[in-house]
Amino acid sequence: MTQSTSVRDAIAVANENFMDTFKRRDAAGMSALYTENGQVLPPNSDFVTGKQAIAMFWQALMDMGIKEVKLE
Repeated sequence: MTQSTSVRDAIAVANENFMDTFKRRDAAGMSALYTENGQVLPPNSDFVTGKQAIAMFWQALMDMGIKEVKLE
């Protein structure tokens, strides 16, 4: 396996974990995927910064009825 293949595989595994965590409606788990100062940049909005704010952001999406996210 080449290094680029192993990196690509690691990204694919991380993306699956991200999507599965959202599908389980686990906002705390979503925020755990970010660093302490991690950021989300929602479309047409300001940055969401920090684990607590990120958890609240993902919970709000879940509460709106969004059932899954897809990373490509």
